[in-house]
Amino acid sequence: MAGEVPHSFTPERMMRLASLEMRALIAIETAGADRLGPVDFYNAAVHMRSHLGISTHAWTEALDVMGPDSSWLAVFLLDANRDHPETPVRNPGGALRAMTRRSAEGRLNLLGSLIRLARRREAEARVEPCP
Repeated sequence: MAGEVPHSFTPERMMRLASLEMRALIAIETAGADRLGPVDFYNAAVHMRSHLGISTHAWTEALDVMGPDSSWLAVFLLDANRDHPETPVRNPGGALRAMTRRSAEGRLNLLGSLIRLARRREAEARVEPCP
């Protein structure tokens, strides 16, 4: 996946996969907009970057190596996986640098990460809360 989110991952589906913080940020920034698009997720990633502790240098390097679409998607995935039950992202800045390196080596699979996130979120939604 070279930076483009597949059509099956509509903006509405991406919102369901996003963290609560990311959803709130996008909702605030797009209030009154007719529909969401990639630029809305990019803008949210730019704002979330500093909140996640990702330095300007790491973000700029990601943009240079991966391009804007893969960079916002990487930040989106890192943010969404901070609550991963087995391997939570504890250092988003370091993780983005590692993703940037893997991308430069041709070994980064953002689509696979996005699919795994979707499966996890869908499984979490099926679990009934305890009374």
